[in-house]
Amino acid sequence: CIRDRVMLHYKIRRLTDKDYSGIPEMLSRLPQWRAGIASSYRLPVDTLQSGAAFLLLEELCREKAGIEQIPEFALSPNGKPYFRELPRLHFNMSHCRDAVMCVISDMPAGCDIEPIPECINEDVMTLIFTREENTAIITSSCPEVMFAQTWTRIEAAAKMLDVPLDSHLLKKWRKKFAGAIFTDKEDTFVYSLVSYSDIMDKL
Repeated sequence: CIRDRVMLHYKIRRLTDKDYSGIPEMLSRLPQWRAGIASSYRLPVDTLQSGAAFLLLEELCREKAGIEQIPEFALSPNGKPYFRELPRLHFNMSHCRDAVMCVISDMPAGCDIEPIPECINEDVMTLIFTREENTAIITSSCPEVMFAQTWTRIEAAAKMLDVPLDSHLLKKWRKKFAGAIFTDKEDTFVYSLVSYSDIMDKL
């Protein structure tokens, strides 16, 4: 489905076993430059996710921005893709084994989608999460879901700000705007998204 927020549009598409058998057809629908990227992956799951996320972004840009053909991506110094030819249109993509996701906005935005894990990753909690975040996870009635929610919020914020996950700036700011990051849960995955317009009054 498509859900709208102020200055922010996003879309999620589930991946099924049928999609894997349709990888050749999917690749034929991609522009040559993107098909080359998707085909370069060794595992079919990575090819599928790369291609499906692009097609979803293309669909969202057509429906919400009136853009029929999106241009080739450029990359920031930190590796975040952006449209050099469309500087006023910001986007972000994410994918996991069960679904792909994309977001477009007229301000910097980020999104992340992750499967609900069978157990929490203590290394991530030690290296990335704050003490307050770890406490919330450990004391939660469902630590695995809380872990995934926390992880996607951090990823979405890092991608919006275009900074590494261990950035001091990210740790400093995310306490202030954590509540502004939209997070939701489906049966097997969790996702988060945020636009700079959501957090600018909290910094």
